[in-house]
Amino acid sequence: MTWGPIRRARARLTAEIRDLDEPSPAYGVWACVLSVVLSLGLLVTDVVVSNDIRLAGLSGLGLLATAMLGTRRQAQIAATAVAAVSIAEAVRTPLGRPVLEALSLVTTALFILATLLISRVRIQREQLLAETRAVANAVQNTLLQPFPLTAGALTADGFYLAAQQGARVGGDIYEVVDSPYGVRILIGDVQGHGLAALGAAHAVLTAYREAAFHQPDVVRLTEQMEAALLRYNAAASVDGADMERFVTATVIQARPDGRTTTVVCGHVPHYVVTDGRVSEVAMNEPGLPLGLGPLVGVPRTPLGSTMSPDCVLVLCTDGVTEARDRQGVFFPLPEALQRLAGLPPDALLERLRTALLQHSEGELLADDAAVLVVTAAPVGAPPE
Repeated sequence: MTWGPIRRARARLTAEIRDLDEPSPAYGVWACVLSVVLSLGLLVTDVVVSNDIRLAGLSGLGLLATAMLGTRRQAQIAATAVAAVSIAEAVRTPLGRPVLEALSLVTTALFILATLLISRVRIQREQLLAETRAVANAVQNTLLQPFPLTAGALTADGFYLAAQQGARVGGDIYEVVDSPYGVRILIGDVQGHGLAALGAAHAVLTAYREAAFHQPDVVRLTEQMEAALLRYNAAASVDGADMERFVTATVIQARPDGRTTTVVCGHVPHYVVTDGRVSEVAMNEPGLPLGLGPLVGVPRTPLGSTMSPDCVLVLCTDGVTEARDRQGVFFPLPEALQRLAGLPPDALLERLRTALLQHSEGELLADDAAVLVVTAAPVGAPPE
Protein backbone atom coordinates (compact mmCIF):
# COMPACT_ATOMS: atom_id res chain seq x y z
CA MET A 1 0.00 0.00 0.00
CA THR A 2 1.16 3.53 -0.73
CA TRP A 3 1.30 5.39 2.60
CA GLY A 4 2.27 8.81 1.23
CA PRO A 5 -1.25 9.70 -0.08
CA ILE A 6 -2.83 8.51 3.17
CA ARG A 7 -0.47 10.63 5.29
CA ARG A 8 -1.15 13.67 3.10
CA ALA A 9 -4.92 13.05 3.31
CA ARG A 10 -4.70 12.78 7.09
CA ALA A 11 -2.81 16.07 7.30
CA ARG A 12 -5.40 17.79 5.08
CA LEU A 13 -8.20 16.33 7.22
CA THR A 14 -6.62 17.65 10.43
CA ALA A 15 -6.28 21.12 8.90
CA GLU A 16 -9.86 21.09 7.57
CA ILE A 17 -11.37 20.04 10.91
CA ARG A 18 -9.31 22.68 12.72
CA ASP A 19 -10.61 25.30 10.29
CA LEU A 20 -14.25 24.28 10.78
CA ASP A 21 -14.39 26.09 14.12
CA GLU A 22 -12.75 29.22 12.70
CA PRO A 23 -14.39 30.34 9.44
CA SER A 24 -12.88 32.96 7.21
CA PRO A 25 -11.97 36.30 8.83
CA ALA A 26 -14.13 38.22 6.36
CA TYR A 27 -17.25 36.28 7.32
CA GLY A 28 -16.42 36.62 11.01
CA VAL A 29 -16.14 40.40 10.76
CA TRP A 30 -19.45 40.82 8.93
CA ALA A 31 -21.27 38.42 11.26
CA CYS A 32 -20.01 40.31 14.30
CA VAL A 33 -20.97 43.67 12.78
CA LEU A 34 -24.48 42.42 11.94
CA SER A 35 -24.93 40.96 15.41
CA VAL A 36 -23.73 44.11 17.17
CA VAL A 37 -25.78 46.49 14.99
CA LEU A 38 -28.99 44.47 15.43
CA SER A 39 -28.48 44.06 19.18
CA LEU A 40 -27.63 47.73 19.77
CA GLY A 41 -30.57 48.86 17.64
CA LEU A 42 -33.03 46.79 19.67
CA LEU A 43 -31.49 47.84 22.98
CA VAL A 44 -31.61 51.54 22.14
CA THR A 45 -35.21 51.21 20.93
CA ASP A 46 -36.12 49.31 24.08
CA VAL A 47 -34.71 52.00 26.39
CA VAL A 48 -35.90 55.04 24.47
CA VAL A 49 -39.38 54.12 23.25
CA SER A 50 -41.33 52.90 26.25
CA ASN A 51 -41.04 51.18 29.60
CA ASP A 52 -43.95 48.95 28.62
CA ILE A 53 -42.10 47.34 25.71
CA ARG A 54 -39.46 44.69 26.29
CA LEU A 55 -37.33 44.46 23.13
CA ALA A 56 -34.00 43.82 24.82
CA GLY A 57 -34.51 40.06 24.81
CA LEU A 58 -34.88 40.12 21.03
CA SER A 59 -31.29 41.32 20.78
CA GLY A 60 -30.46 37.62 20.88
CA LEU A 61 -31.68 37.50 17.28
CA GLY A 62 -28.37 39.04 16.33
CA LEU A 63 -26.62 35.97 17.71
CA LEU A 64 -28.10 33.86 14.91
CA ALA A 65 -25.81 35.69 12.53
CA THR A 66 -22.88 34.14 14.41
CA ALA A 67 -24.05 30.51 13.96
CA MET A 68 -21.32 29.97 11.36
CA LEU A 69 -18.60 31.36 13.62
CA GLY A 70 -16.39 29.38 15.96
CA THR A 71 -17.55 28.63 19.48
CA ARG A 72 -14.97 30.95 21.05
CA ARG A 73 -16.21 33.92 19.05
CA GLN A 74 -19.80 32.98 19.83
CA ALA A 75 -19.06 32.85 23.56
CA GLN A 76 -17.53 36.33 23.42
CA ILE A 77 -20.52 37.80 21.57
CA ALA A 78 -22.98 35.98 23.87
CA ALA A 79 -21.29 37.40 26.97
CA THR A 80 -21.46 40.87 25.41
CA ALA A 81 -25.18 40.42 24.65
CA VAL A 82 -25.98 39.33 28.21
CA ALA A 83 -24.06 42.29 29.61
CA ALA A 84 -25.82 44.70 27.26
CA VAL A 85 -29.28 43.37 28.19
CA SER A 86 -28.41 43.62 31.89
CA ILE A 87 -27.28 47.24 31.47
CA ALA A 88 -30.42 48.07 29.49
CA GLU A 89 -32.64 46.68 32.24
CA ALA A 90 -30.65 48.53 34.90
CA VAL A 91 -31.07 51.94 33.29
CA ARG A 92 -34.80 51.55 32.69
CA THR A 93 -37.42 52.86 35.10
CA PRO A 94 -38.38 49.86 37.30
CA LEU A 95 -41.88 48.56 36.68
CA GLY A 96 -42.08 46.50 39.85
CA ARG A 97 -42.66 43.34 37.79
CA PRO A 98 -39.55 41.15 38.24
CA VAL A 99 -40.88 38.38 36.00
CA LEU A 100 -41.29 40.72 33.05
CA GLU A 101 -37.92 42.32 33.70
CA ALA A 102 -36.21 38.92 33.85
CA LEU A 103 -37.88 37.92 30.60
CA SER A 104 -35.29 39.80 28.55
CA LEU A 105 -32.44 37.84 30.08
CA VAL A 106 -34.29 34.53 29.68
CA THR A 107 -35.07 35.26 26.02
CA THR A 108 -31.46 36.22 25.36
CA ALA A 109 -30.29 33.00 27.03
CA LEU A 110 -32.63 30.94 24.83
CA PHE A 111 -31.26 32.61 21.71
CA ILE A 112 -27.73 31.86 22.92
CA LEU A 113 -28.56 28.18 23.46
CA ALA A 114 -30.24 27.91 20.05
CA THR A 115 -27.24 29.50 18.33
CA LEU A 116 -24.77 27.21 20.10
CA LEU A 117 -26.88 24.17 19.18
CA ILE A 118 -27.03 25.17 15.52
CA SER A 119 -23.29 25.76 15.51
CA ARG A 120 -22.58 22.41 17.15
CA VAL A 121 -24.71 20.48 14.64
CA ARG A 122 -23.00 22.36 11.79
CA ILE A 123 -19.52 21.52 13.04
CA GLN A 124 -20.39 17.83 13.55
CA ARG A 125 -21.79 17.50 10.05
CA GLU A 126 -18.87 19.33 8.47
CA GLN A 127 -16.44 17.13 10.41
CA LEU A 128 -18.19 14.05 9.08
CA LEU A 129 -18.06 15.46 5.55
CA ALA A 130 -14.36 16.30 5.90
CA GLU A 131 -13.58 12.81 7.23
CA THR A 132 -15.52 11.16 4.41
CA ARG A 133 -13.79 13.33 1.83
CA ALA A 134 -10.37 12.58 3.31
CA VAL A 135 -11.02 8.82 3.22
CA ALA A 136 -12.23 9.04 -0.38
CA ASN A 137 -9.19 11.09 -1.37
CA ALA A 138 -6.84 8.60 0.31
CA VAL A 139 -8.46 5.69 -1.53
CA GLN A 140 -8.39 7.54 -4.84
CA ASN A 141 -4.77 8.63 -4.40
CA THR A 142 -3.82 5.05 -3.60
CA LEU A 143 -5.60 3.84 -6.74
CA LEU A 144 -4.15 6.54 -9.00
CA GLN A 145 -1.04 8.43 -7.99
CA PRO A 146 -1.05 12.20 -8.51
CA PHE A 147 0.74 13.68 -11.52
CA PRO A 148 3.48 13.88 -12.59
CA LEU A 149 4.81 10.32 -12.55
CA THR A 150 8.51 9.62 -13.09
CA ALA A 151 9.96 6.23 -14.01
CA GLY A 152 13.46 5.73 -15.35
CA ALA A 153 14.21 8.43 -17.91
CA LEU A 154 10.53 9.11 -18.66
CA THR A 155 8.06 11.47 -17.05
CA ALA A 156 4.30 11.22 -17.51
CA ASP A 157 2.22 14.27 -16.75
CA GLY A 158 -1.48 14.54 -17.38
CA PHE A 159 -4.93 15.36 -16.13
CA TYR A 160 -8.02 13.45 -15.08
CA LEU A 161 -11.59 14.69 -15.37
CA ALA A 162 -14.10 12.47 -13.59
CA ALA A 163 -17.63 12.30 -14.98
CA GLN A 164 -19.25 11.81 -11.58
CA GLN A 165 -19.92 14.93 -9.57
CA GLY A 166 -17.61 15.20 -6.57
CA ALA A 167 -15.28 12.35 -7.63
CA ARG A 168 -11.64 12.75 -8.64
CA VAL A 169 -11.26 9.32 -10.22
CA GLY A 170 -13.56 6.84 -11.85
CA GLY A 171 -13.24 4.24 -14.59
CA ASP A 172 -10.07 5.51 -16.27
CA ILE A 173 -6.71 4.17 -15.11
CA TYR A 174 -3.06 4.98 -15.74
CA GLU A 175 0.31 3.97 -14.35
CA VAL A 176 4.02 4.18 -15.16
CA VAL A 177 6.36 1.47 -13.82
CA ASP A 178 10.15 1.30 -14.02
CA SER A 179 10.80 -2.43 -14.55
CA PRO A 180 13.95 -4.44 -15.32
CA TYR A 181 12.68 -4.63 -18.90
CA GLY A 182 12.20 -0.91 -19.42
CA VAL A 183 9.63 1.70 -18.48
CA ARG A 184 6.09 0.40 -18.88
CA ILE A 185 3.20 2.77 -19.45
CA LEU A 186 -0.46 1.90 -19.01
CA ILE A 187 -3.60 3.81 -19.83
CA GLY A 188 -6.98 2.14 -19.70
CA ASP A 189 -10.71 2.67 -19.59
CA VAL A 190 -13.11 0.49 -17.62
CA GLN A 191 -16.54 -0.06 -19.09
CA GLY A 192 -18.84 2.46 -17.44
CA HIS A 193 -17.68 5.47 -15.51
CA GLY A 194 -17.64 7.06 -12.09
CA LEU A 195 -17.17 5.37 -8.74
CA ALA A 196 -19.09 2.26 -9.86
CA ALA A 197 -16.11 1.29 -12.05
CA LEU A 198 -13.52 1.53 -9.25
CA GLY A 199 -13.63 -2.17 -8.40
CA ALA A 200 -12.66 -3.34 -11.87
CA ALA A 201 -10.13 -0.52 -12.14
CA HIS A 202 -8.48 -1.60 -8.90
CA ALA A 203 -8.32 -5.25 -10.01
CA VAL A 204 -6.60 -4.38 -13.30
CA LEU A 205 -4.23 -1.83 -11.78
CA THR A 206 -3.13 -4.16 -8.99
CA ALA A 207 -2.38 -6.93 -11.46
CA TYR A 208 -0.51 -4.51 -13.72
CA ARG A 209 1.68 -3.09 -10.96
CA GLU A 210 2.78 -6.57 -9.94
CA ALA A 211 3.15 -8.13 -13.38
CA ALA A 212 4.80 -5.08 -14.96
CA PHE A 213 7.83 -5.57 -12.73
CA HIS A 214 8.14 -9.35 -13.01
CA GLN A 215 6.74 -10.29 -16.43
CA PRO A 216 9.29 -9.88 -19.27
CA ASP A 217 6.76 -10.28 -22.10
CA VAL A 218 4.31 -7.43 -22.69
CA VAL A 219 1.64 -9.68 -24.20
CA ARG A 220 1.82 -11.96 -21.18
CA LEU A 221 1.55 -8.86 -19.02
CA THR A 222 -1.80 -7.98 -20.61
CA GLU A 223 -2.96 -11.58 -20.20
CA GLN A 224 -2.27 -11.43 -16.48
CA MET A 225 -4.23 -8.18 -16.25
CA GLU A 226 -7.08 -9.85 -18.10
CA ALA A 227 -7.00 -12.87 -15.77
CA ALA A 228 -7.31 -10.56 -12.77
CA LEU A 229 -10.28 -8.80 -14.38
CA LEU A 230 -12.01 -12.12 -15.10
CA ARG A 231 -11.58 -13.17 -11.47
CA TYR A 232 -13.05 -9.85 -10.37
CA ASN A 233 -16.00 -10.21 -12.76
CA ALA A 234 -16.68 -13.75 -11.54
CA ALA A 235 -16.72 -12.61 -7.90
CA ALA A 236 -18.84 -9.54 -8.69
CA SER A 237 -21.43 -11.56 -10.60
CA VAL A 238 -21.74 -14.05 -7.72
CA ASP A 239 -22.17 -11.29 -5.12
CA GLY A 240 -24.55 -9.39 -7.37
CA ALA A 241 -22.64 -6.21 -6.50
CA ASP A 242 -21.49 -5.32 -9.98
CA MET A 243 -21.85 -6.12 -13.64
CA GLU A 244 -19.21 -7.96 -15.64
CA ARG A 245 -16.96 -5.30 -17.10
CA PHE A 246 -14.36 -5.13 -19.82
CA VAL A 247 -11.41 -2.75 -19.97
CA THR A 248 -9.76 -1.16 -22.99
CA ALA A 249 -6.06 -0.54 -22.50
CA THR A 250 -2.78 0.43 -24.14
CA VAL A 251 0.49 -0.87 -22.68
CA ILE A 252 3.80 0.55 -23.94
CA GLN A 253 7.22 -0.76 -23.01
CA ALA A 254 10.02 1.75 -23.62
CA ARG A 255 13.58 0.43 -23.39
CA PRO A 256 16.58 2.66 -22.63
CA ASP A 257 17.77 2.35 -26.26
CA GLY A 258 14.53 3.92 -27.52
CA ARG A 259 12.89 0.72 -28.76
CA THR A 260 9.23 0.41 -27.80
CA THR A 261 6.73 -2.42 -27.79
CA THR A 262 3.05 -1.55 -27.77
CA VAL A 263 0.06 -3.80 -27.09
CA VAL A 264 -3.38 -2.30 -27.66
CA CYS A 265 -6.45 -3.95 -26.16
CA GLY A 266 -9.31 -2.26 -27.96
CA HIS A 267 -8.19 1.18 -26.81
CA VAL A 268 -8.36 4.47 -28.72
CA PRO A 269 -5.23 5.43 -30.72
CA HIS A 270 -2.40 7.41 -29.19
CA TYR A 271 -0.22 10.04 -30.84
CA VAL A 272 3.42 10.95 -31.23
CA VAL A 273 4.43 14.61 -31.44
CA THR A 274 7.86 15.19 -33.02
CA ASP A 275 9.27 18.49 -34.35
CA GLY A 276 5.83 20.08 -34.44
CA ARG A 277 4.26 17.18 -36.33
CA VAL A 278 1.54 14.91 -34.97
CA SER A 279 1.21 11.31 -36.11
CA GLU A 280 -1.25 8.67 -35.00
CA VAL A 281 0.14 5.32 -33.89
CA ALA A 282 -1.98 2.94 -35.93
CA MET A 283 -2.28 -0.75 -35.10
CA ASN A 284 -3.00 -3.29 -37.82
CA GLU A 285 -5.01 -5.22 -35.25
CA PRO A 286 -6.09 -3.19 -32.20
CA GLY A 287 -7.02 -6.34 -30.29
CA LEU A 288 -9.92 -7.03 -28.00
CA PRO A 289 -10.54 -5.28 -24.69
CA LEU A 290 -9.43 -7.04 -21.53
CA GLY A 291 -12.17 -9.39 -20.41
CA LEU A 292 -13.28 -10.29 -23.95
CA GLY A 293 -10.13 -12.03 -25.20
CA PRO A 294 -11.02 -15.55 -23.96
CA LEU A 295 -14.37 -15.34 -25.76
CA VAL A 296 -12.68 -15.19 -29.16
CA GLY A 297 -9.27 -16.69 -28.53
CA VAL A 298 -7.43 -14.36 -30.91
CA PRO A 299 -3.89 -13.62 -29.64
CA ARG A 300 -2.84 -10.02 -29.20
CA THR A 301 -0.11 -8.77 -31.52
CA PRO A 302 2.55 -6.33 -30.24
CA LEU A 303 3.77 -3.42 -32.35
CA GLY A 304 7.47 -2.56 -32.31
CA SER A 305 8.76 0.95 -32.99
CA THR A 306 11.38 3.48 -31.91
CA MET A 307 10.88 6.45 -29.61
CA SER A 308 13.24 9.36 -30.27
CA PRO A 309 14.51 11.30 -27.23
CA ASP A 310 12.72 14.50 -28.25
CA CYS A 311 9.32 13.03 -29.08
CA VAL A 312 6.20 13.37 -26.94
CA LEU A 313 3.67 10.58 -26.50
CA VAL A 314 0.06 11.64 -25.99
CA LEU A 315 -2.29 8.96 -24.71
CA CYS A 316 -5.91 9.42 -23.74
CA THR A 317 -9.17 7.62 -23.05
CA ASP A 318 -12.34 7.80 -25.11
CA GLY A 319 -13.80 10.30 -22.67
CA VAL A 320 -11.59 12.81 -24.53
CA THR A 321 -12.32 11.74 -28.10
CA GLU A 322 -16.04 11.32 -27.42
CA ALA A 323 -16.57 14.58 -25.54
CA ARG A 324 -19.34 16.51 -27.30
CA ASP A 325 -20.35 20.13 -27.52
CA ARG A 326 -23.97 21.30 -27.37
CA GLN A 327 -24.41 20.45 -31.06
CA GLY A 328 -23.19 16.90 -30.51
CA VAL A 329 -19.84 17.39 -32.27
CA PHE A 330 -16.98 15.24 -30.95
CA PHE A 331 -13.82 16.86 -29.62
CA PRO A 332 -11.31 17.05 -32.54
CA LEU A 333 -8.26 15.69 -30.71
CA PRO A 334 -5.86 15.34 -33.72
CA GLU A 335 -6.58 18.89 -34.86
CA ALA A 336 -6.16 20.23 -31.33
CA LEU A 337 -2.83 18.44 -30.96
CA GLN A 338 -1.63 19.80 -34.28
CA ARG A 339 -2.38 23.36 -33.15
CA LEU A 340 -0.49 22.76 -29.90
CA ALA A 341 2.36 20.64 -31.27
CA GLY A 342 4.94 23.43 -31.08
CA LEU A 343 4.40 24.08 -27.37
CA PRO A 344 6.45 22.64 -24.51
CA PRO A 345 4.85 19.52 -23.00
CA ASP A 346 3.51 21.25 -19.88
CA ALA A 347 1.96 24.07 -21.91
CA LEU A 348 0.55 21.56 -24.42
CA LEU A 349 -1.12 19.67 -21.60
CA GLU A 350 -2.64 22.75 -20.02
CA ARG A 351 -3.91 24.13 -23.33
CA LEU A 352 -5.35 20.72 -24.27
CA ARG A 353 -7.25 20.55 -20.99
CA THR A 354 -8.59 24.06 -21.52
CA ALA A 355 -9.64 23.24 -25.09
CA LEU A 356 -11.48 20.10 -23.93
CA LEU A 357 -13.39 22.00 -21.24
CA GLN A 358 -14.23 24.80 -23.66
CA HIS A 359 -15.49 22.27 -26.19
CA SER A 360 -17.85 20.78 -23.61
CA GLU A 361 -18.88 24.35 -22.71
CA GLY A 362 -18.55 23.83 -18.99
CA GLU A 363 -20.87 20.82 -18.93
CA LEU A 364 -20.01 17.75 -16.88
CA LEU A 365 -18.39 15.22 -19.22
CA ALA A 366 -20.49 12.18 -20.11
CA ASP A 367 -17.52 9.89 -19.44
CA ASP A 368 -14.32 10.00 -17.43
CA ALA A 369 -11.48 11.59 -19.39
CA ALA A 370 -7.76 11.06 -18.86
CA VAL A 371 -4.73 12.30 -20.78
CA LEU A 372 -1.08 11.26 -20.41
CA VAL A 373 1.78 13.25 -21.92
CA VAL A 374 4.98 11.21 -21.77
CA THR A 375 8.39 12.77 -22.39
CA ALA A 376 12.04 11.93 -21.85
CA ALA A 377 12.56 15.32 -20.18
CA PRO A 378 11.19 16.09 -16.70
CA VAL A 379 7.79 17.80 -16.64
CA GLY A 380 7.22 19.67 -13.39
CA ALA A 381 8.38 18.40 -10.02
CA PRO A 382 8.42 14.70 -9.14
CA PRO A 383 5.76 13.47 -6.74
CA GLU A 384 6.47 13.25 -3.05
